[in-house]
Amino acid sequence: MAGAKEKLFERFSEERVKTALRDTPVVMVNGPRQCGKTTLVRRFVEDDRAYITLDDDTQLEAARGDPAGFMRGVERAVIDEVQRAPELLRAIKRAVDEDRRPGRFLLTGSANVLTLPQVAESLAGRMEIVSLLPLSLEQQPCALQMIAGPGAPKTWELFSEEVVVGRAIDADIPVNSTDLSRRHMMLKRTGPGQYTVLDLESRNGVYLNGVRVHSAVLHDGDNLQLGTVMFVFHEGRGAAPPTPVPP
Repeated sequence: MAGAKEKLFERFSEERVKTALRDTPVVMVNGPRQCGKTTLVRRFVEDDRAYITLDDDTQLEAARGDPAGFMRGVERAVIDEVQRAPELLRAIKRAVDEDRRPGRFLLTGSANVLTLPQVAESLAGRMEIVSLLPLSLEQQPCALQMIAGPGAPKTWELFSEEVVVGRAIDADIPVNSTDLSRRHMMLKRTGPGQYTVLDLESRNGVYLNGVRVHSAVLHDGDNLQLGTVMFVFHEGRGAAPPTPVPP
């Protein structure tokens, strides 16, 4: 099960980076050493996106000695361990100011790189940060546990921004009960570790702790009732065995 959870979390982290690259010129994956930054960003190396690591002494010396020359002609690149050559950030800024296409540079940096003044001065408004923690720290997903209904008890860990619950087989959480509409409710991420429940104009409504709601922020231990189907929302943990919702 641990291996399956790691693979699912890797897909979740990869999707976060993909989303950022679609609309931002520079994306930095930030986190402590040994948290999987390099493994993650190497998946984005392509024919037109080179991989440069500043763990290589030759590359590091070139980047520190002539940052502008180092970046000259680099259209798109993954630059690993950029905190080792903060001088490079101004050169990246100049390259982005000349060409603001999204997804040009994917950087990795250690946890303290964000304290460098060069980051705020050079890349403000040009960079999105994806923070990555070790799996044991960051993978504390919220969960939805079905305690009454077809197949109960059953638990789904929540990784997606939006999770639809309904009778439809293509719902993120499909529940084969006629008490549910095809698309009955949505759980929408509205903050770190926080979800809001939305009634999707269902037939039988959504009841939160016995009160019918159209939209409400969920808290740990809240009960959700959809007809005869009942769920419990958990903040940052789930009962075993989990059934992960793919991102």
